[in-house]
Amino acid sequence: MIRAMTLRPLAVTRIANLLPGLIVLAAALLTDVPQGIRAGLGVLALWLLYRGQGMGVVLSEEAIRIRGWLWSRSIAIDRALKTTTFAGVRWRSASGRARWSPILAFAEATAVIPQVSRHNDWVMDQVEDWIYRHRPRRGSHRA
Repeated sequence: MIRAMTLRPLAVTRIANLLPGLIVLAAALLTDVPQGIRAGLGVLALWLLYRGQGMGVVLSEEAIRIRGWLWSRSIAIDRALKTTTFAGVRWRSASGRARWSPILAFAEATAVIPQVSRHNDWVMDQVEDWIYRHRPRRGSHRA
């Protein structure tokens, strides 16, 4: 049986993650733009709303799956190196290229309430521990 851990933002953060979609939806409905652009904005708004409520990380035996606003990224667990201070994962591509993928669901670009900050730190500690347990040769300190 494959174990997996799903890590999600607190409810207040999930609500905040809906704001980009709501702003685009308001722009589509309240501005005087051509119908084709309005339809495109409407589709983008629905996509951002759908993706915003589902942002987070899924840790499995095979990969770290980061779900963001626009798309998801899967990082094979054997390619993950460590977490970073600004919520993200450093990893290597199949060709050996150094990569970094942000985990926007837990990133703090500005000050946040203490409960959210503590939760985000806890989540990043879980990701770091997961990488360490699956990649013990690589170390586990944040960059």
